[in-house]
Formats: sequence, C-alpha cells, structure tokens
Amino acid sequence: LAIQRELFQVAAALATPAGARKGPAPVTQAMVDGLTAQVHALEAVSGLLSDWSVPGGDPAGAFYDLARTVCRRAERCVVRLGEVEELAPHVLAYLNRLSDLLWLFGRKLEVEAKAQAALRELNDKPGPRWSRAW
Repeated sequence: LAIQRELFQVAAALATPAGARKGPAPVTQAMVDGLTAQVHALEAVSGLLSDWSVPGGDPAGAFYDLARTVCRRAERCVVRLGEVEELAPHVLAYLNRLSDLLWLFGRKLEVEAKAQAALRELNDKPGPRWSRAW
C-alpha cells in the first residue's frame, strides 16, 4: 500500500511540467532509501540468492516478475522523457530500486513455495553463484 501511494507521487512528478505554479509532492531520497532498505533486508534472507533463477517457478512469483517487467519498461520510458524534459529528482532512482525490489519479492515467493527455479544445476565449481539485485 505504501509503494502504491508513492507511485502516485511518482506519476504526479512525471505529469507536472517543469516550472508549474504548484508542483507535485516530491519524490524524495527518503523514498528511494526506503526501497533500498527493503532490498537489503530481502537480500539477507537465507537461500534467496543461492543461484540465478528462471522467473515463473511459482505463479505468485511470476506476477512479481511481470510487475518488474512493467516497472523496467516505465523506467526506459522515463529515460527517454528525460532526454527532452527536465525530470523531477529521484524519479529514475525510485523506479530502478522498485524494479529490484519486485524481482526480490518474486524470488522470495519462489523460495517459500520451494519452487525449483535455479537456472543452473548445482555443481562444485568455485565462484559466486548469484549477484545482488543491484
């Protein structure tokens, strides 16, 4: 619910022209930091980042993967908008962090459902098996 409310602020920031008499509620660094804190908390969940995963290992997780895809598409649209219009501060960072969080929510649901979504077969090769969300 909090993220949905913040997305209204993001939408208002994008819809309000630069120099408008009454600007929208700002997208703040604190909003970005809040998402980042959630990302860090989920990254610390045991087993969540044990390997690269194939999205869709669990139906509920697949919905988060779809939401992440839509968020990334919105982020690319905002990048293009920023080439011709001045963007409100923190909008791009917020969308980027949100897509990271959505990806992690999907992985968390897969772990909880014990979905077999690992991209690779487990083996004895050394080296990292995963990458943090960002």
